[in-house]
Amino acid sequence: METELSRPVSDEEDNMQLFDDENDNEEPGNPMDEAVEVPVPNEDGTLPKTIKPKRVIKNPQPKLDAVRLMGPRGVGILQSTFKDVKFRGKGYEKEDLRLLMKKLEHWAHRLFPKFTFDDSLKQMEKLGSKKNVQLCTE
Repeated sequence: METELSRPVSDEEDNMQLFDDENDNEEPGNPMDEAVEVPVPNEDGTLPKTIKPKRVIKNPQPKLDAVRLMGPRGVGILQSTFKDVKFRGKGYEKEDLRLLMKKLEHWAHRLFPKFTFDDSLKQMEKLGSKKNVQLCTE
């Protein structure tokens, strides 16, 4: 008794199996035979919205926002930053302004080193219009 697996296959039979065109002539099946997923409406009759998976940020970049501005290196530390500064007064306005701007620039860099001083000031002006920053009393 020869089984189908142990029987040697001729090249002609092998080619017939590879290029079997008999199934190509069959009529297509009923389209209703294929499974199609149809969304089921909600109780109120609307279709459910697809929920996209949330993007996970692996290395979040810090931002200059109201929380950072009111934080430990923010506006509250300005008073202690300028406590040692002695302005010279009349006739030395230019040097006093230079000293003031230097201290302010150093504070802004410690607050958010990624920005330039001009960018920091622009962002702080935007944040200054927010109510929680205006009410900060630290």
